[in-house]
Amino acid sequence: MKKFLFVIMASVATLAASAQFVGNGFYRVQNAATKRYIQVLDNRGNIEWQANEIDLGAMRTKAPLAEVISDPSTIIYAIDYGDENFDLQAQGTGVYIIIGQLVKVKSRPNDIYWCYGTKAGITKYLKDVDIDPDAGDIYNGQLISVTDRDANCNWQVKGLNLTDNYFGLQPKIEVGGKHYMSFYASFPFAFTAEGSKAYYINKVDNELKVAVVAEISGGLMPSATPMIIETASDNVADNKLDIKSGEEAAVSGNLLTGVYFQSVWSAVNAHNNYVTYDESTMRVLGKTSAGKLGFIKANNADLKYNKNGGYALPANRAYLTVTTDAPDELTIMTEDEYKILAGIRTVTTSARVSADDAIYDLQGRRVSNAAANGIYIINGKKVVIK
Repeated sequence: MKKFLFVIMASVATLAASAQFVGNGFYRVQNAATKRYIQVLDNRGNIEWQANEIDLGAMRTKAPLAEVISDPSTIIYAIDYGDENFDLQAQGTGVYIIIGQLVKVKSRPNDIYWCYGTKAGITKYLKDVDIDPDAGDIYNGQLISVTDRDANCNWQVKGLNLTDNYFGLQPKIEVGGKHYMSFYASFPFAFTAEGSKAYYINKVDNELKVAVVAEISGGLMPSATPMIIETASDNVADNKLDIKSGEEAAVSGNLLTGVYFQSVWSAVNAHNNYVTYDESTMRVLGKTSAGKLGFIKANNADLKYNKNGGYALPANRAYLTVTTDAPDELTIMTEDEYKILAGIRTVTTSARVSADDAIYDLQGRRVSNAAANGIYIINGKKVVIK
């Protein structure tokens, strides 16, 4: 048995000879007849050539473009090895990794391609069909393999750009007039919108209920790196990403974990691929009870019910792994903010064992009075003098 899922998908990505193809790069792939785009929702698939059985259940198709504009599962990277041989990388995996070989496609007029796999005299073409033809749903499809081609076997490549085939972020958490989301994708990118930033978590303090962030800088935002993104707008068109290859920023000590898939089909489906949420050891990005940005326990309404029990975390998002004694909420702070708070904790502890009327500054030095404006520790409590 050989894995076949990405043979066909990579064939789609090999629309490389198209007029839009300019070499190795990032694309969306669209069916010329149904206008639906391929989504990669799992990283598993099988083929039994002798039994004439091909499993393409890890891929679906979806339309219109507005429904996939913020979906990393529709972004594929084609690598040209010459003579119409290509590899594909998407959602943390790739055709060569899966099956150990490259694939071919056949170019047709008008930028149309037939995507296929052949072995032992058997050729199967990729075709897009409605999931439920009787339901009249033209926006959601599934992929099958056929020996006889028709219009639904015609595929086109859509090179990414910043105009009509872009990728945009849609953050849904607003704090202090800024917008936030966690993010995890297999591609590197640069922000195009002013004020956009990316962060990661490098420290957790359960006692102070704090998660410390550090900004990612110094190059392209790195691929396969779970992160927190900050934007000035929640409008997708305002948050376009320039997805491209290049030198990626270095990140070390990242405590976040990323999720590629949230495929929950049925209790026994071979393409179930998800991470089950565990409230005792996981926190997700959100707004704390005090209205601050932080990592909190997830609301099941934001997750997908797993028919085997529990709830699946969202695809292409990040979560923070915590110890079982962690608080329900961890407020996000910068390193400088955390040092001030940690300093107050140290001084407060010292002050509690001193005389009741003792006054200390934030450096732990005892002062005679709190005449000057500033923050002091008086009777073991933080006091602001203005």
